[in-house]
Amino acid sequence: MPRRNPLLLAGAALLPAALAVLLLCLIIPASPALEHILLVLGILIAAGGAFLLPDLLQTLVAFGAAVLAPCYTVYHKELGEITSYPPGYKENGSVFCHNNPWISIAETAAGRGDNAFDIYRRTCPVYQEEHSEVRRVEPYVYAQTVAARASFQEGAARNSWLTGTAAWTFVNISQYILGVKPTPEGLTVDPCLPAGFGPYTVKRRYRGADYTIRVRQTGSYSLTVDGEPVEGKRVPDTGKKDYQVEVTI
Repeated sequence: MPRRNPLLLAGAALLPAALAVLLLCLIIPASPALEHILLVLGILIAAGGAFLLPDLLQTLVAFGAAVLAPCYTVYHKELGEITSYPPGYKENGSVFCHNNPWISIAETAAGRGDNAFDIYRRTCPVYQEEHSEVRRVEPYVYAQTVAARASFQEGAARNSWLTGTAAWTFVNISQYILGVKPTPEGLTVDPCLPAGFGPYTVKRRYRGADYTIRVRQTGSYSLTVDGEPVEGKRVPDTGKKDYQVEVTI
């Protein structure tokens, strides 16, 4: 059996904890005690992620981050299906597009906007148009998996449409890279952008109100709502139906 990198194994161990935090956020009503628990769990997961990410990024290929390396080359009945695929395909070392947004989100948690956007664009169909003769799927849709280095044809995409990649990518780009995130307490604006990313405007409908949010990079964070400076990164809900928000980062 190929030797597994202990950091990658540790990263796999962190994933259930991250999913548990997400599930708690979705199903349990907000309370001060729960917020403290989630805060501690979030810090632990983010700290682990910051430690693991440099190693995980070694799996990057032109079309995204591969799920593991090295690949299995023989079948192991105790491990099952993952070892039945050829090296570089499906779960056995391909770029499994569904989890690439999670890696990009982790990069924003570590404050690395350049890395986050780089991972985003590696699986984004718009940015892969120049590889269409190799990719060989619809140029406007995500694929489930893309063959990686160990495969017969690196870059060949498979199972278009059959993936949750688009939904998770929307969460990644809208809430973590562009930074407009709904929370129980209100709408927060906390972008994590690559260097040189130009000014942009987001229009967001949230809890019956319209938010026009303009963001530009200046080197320091500030939040202004309807011309008034606001402390923190959350837009106060004052009961209005329209908010004009200016953010610098």
